[in-house]
Amino acid sequence: MSKKFRAGVGLVDVSLAACFLSLSIRLAAAAPLAYVANAEDDNVSIIDTVTRSFAGLPIGVGRHPDDVAINPAGTRVYVANEYDDSVSVIDTSTNAVIATISGMTDPGSLVISADGSRLFVAAEYFVYEIDTSTNLVVGDPIAIVGPDLGGCPRTSGQISVNAAGTRVYVPAVTCSGDVDADPGYLSVIDVATHASVANIEVGRDPTSAVVGPAGDRVYVTSWDDGLVTVIDAATNTVIAAIPLGVDHFPYDSVLDPTGRWLYVSNNGAESLSVVDTSTQTVAVSGILLGAEALGVAISSDGQSVYATLDNGTVATIDAATRTVVGQPVAVGNLPISIAVARTDALFADGFESR
Repeated sequence: MSKKFRAGVGLVDVSLAACFLSLSIRLAAAAPLAYVANAEDDNVSIIDTVTRSFAGLPIGVGRHPDDVAINPAGTRVYVANEYDDSVSVIDTSTNAVIATISGMTDPGSLVISADGSRLFVAAEYFVYEIDTSTNLVVGDPIAIVGPDLGGCPRTSGQISVNAAGTRVYVPAVTCSGDVDADPGYLSVIDVATHASVANIEVGRDPTSAVVGPAGDRVYVTSWDDGLVTVIDAATNTVIAAIPLGVDHFPYDSVLDPTGRWLYVSNNGAESLSVVDTSTQTVAVSGILLGAEALGVAISSDGQSVYATLDNGTVATIDAATRTVVGQPVAVGNLPISIAVARTDALFADGFESR
């Protein structure tokens, strides 16, 4: 996809140009930025979410970037490169890759702890814990195994970590070769022991998991069944299954800061569903987006939702009116994931608006 950049002014006084450059850098740093992983272009696009325009040149990363996440301080962006078996670390002050973490096979999903000290990466049959201060793997890889999960289980979707950083939730399937027939699971990882402590049956081919801000609920989307499965995190039991619709094929999900509204990107229905978690019902069956929906993220104030589309664009949705705002922003080919930095990242630590 083509990318448009505003041309600079012609001949100006050098000192004046330096002032403008300094001002533009400060403004760019304060702007709420979104980072989009373009899987087929091997790069990450940067979008100013206020102006819905580019905030810099795309950043080259590894091959087939599948997921992107931002630390709470907004200083680092992490990108899972599936085909390179690596994670790229980007310094947001320079928009340059400053480190590459290797030693994992087919990393497809990652999430950062609330304090920013740990990065968890799901890669095929394992979850890796990484110390973000050293970019080194902590301990042994955590196997997705358990007495109630047969075959050779592997990770299958977007992982999540609770606010306390004690539990990681991993969508998983068996590798029987028939994800359409076999049930899906949510594997619960205890971070302290590096062990899978529960495997909860959910819908077929689970694609994403997200933990509520209180840590008491986990929501899991399932591609084949078109469901959102609600899990009690205290008992690791299913308490509800919310149908989204026939052929919706939910791909990704994100909660608003209050934990009440769950936004689900529907690949098949080319839409965004809104689930009311207080009633465990679908509040809006589908905000039409005009193309197959992929990744989804939300602003830290909960006012804007962003969805990447398979036509190489990013749509902005007003959370209050539940309508698409303006024209989608063209990014790159197969923009599979998006993460949004906190608007107050320069002033206080907080959660990544994934």
